[in-house]
Amino acid sequence: MVSIAAIYLRGYLVPETPELTKRYLPEYILTLFGKADAPVPSTDVAFDTVTFLERNGVIEDMGDDVALTPEFKRQLGATALEIDITTGMTAAAADLLDVNPDRVSFVGEDGSWRVLVDKSIRGRWESRAAFVADLAAYQELSTWTDEWALVPEAARGQTLSAIRACLDFCPTCGGTIQLGTELVSSCCREYEVVAATCTECNARLFEMNAHAVETAE
Repeated sequence: MVSIAAIYLRGYLVPETPELTKRYLPEYILTLFGKADAPVPSTDVAFDTVTFLERNGVIEDMGDDVALTPEFKRQLGATALEIDITTGMTAAAADLLDVNPDRVSFVGEDGSWRVLVDKSIRGRWESRAAFVADLAAYQELSTWTDEWALVPEAARGQTLSAIRACLDFCPTCGGTIQLGTELVSSCCREYEVVAATCTECNARLFEMNAHAVETAE
């Protein structure tokens, strides 16, 4: 099992396949772990996500990997299972978005997951499982550390994404996460993506354009 964090540290996409990390990971993920050539361009907020997560015992450096700490991983898994029912997910989503639960609805289509508020799309996730992972991480951080309340709004999504990048299990079925590349077709072109997918339920936990960041010469 190789996590996205392991890909970053080892410089490999999958075992025995020496592909440069910078080809596959977007700049904000590279920056989280110190590999980017420049600061994150997507936010004006100065916030060190890795330091925050390490200081609060959410992730740990394993030498050749970055992983969730055993206790946080256990807690996140338990919370995800509690959320993974319609009413639980609706309440958790309403808390995340700070709206009344009656205003929240969901649409699943071709594996992707959309969250709507008053029938308008508020966000898109790779799958229901990916959304549950972020909801569980949000709830856990809210009780895990008082510092979460101080994290700038612009940095919260990035922090949740960093935690999801470290997952080695599916938050809804408990299956193993496998990484690989595949071609995706749109109406007029094909493009390669790198994806983290559950081997049991086939839920997509993470996906990004493989060529979003050019390989350094």
